[in-house]
Amino acid sequence: MNEFGACSGPESGQTMAEYAVTLGVITVAVVATFALVSANVIALMGNVIALI
Repeated sequence: MNEFGACSGPESGQTMAEYAVTLGVITVAVVATFALVSANVIALMGNVIALI
């Protein structure tokens, strides 16, 4: 068995599906975080502009 033999079995498709699900969850979390943070940054910039 070579070093790539472990990835060529029947479980390699399942592993790729697990990676895809994990990537999807991380992507949703990052987008949600940016959406929440961007609203706060816009409000903060409005406060700074109002002070000037």
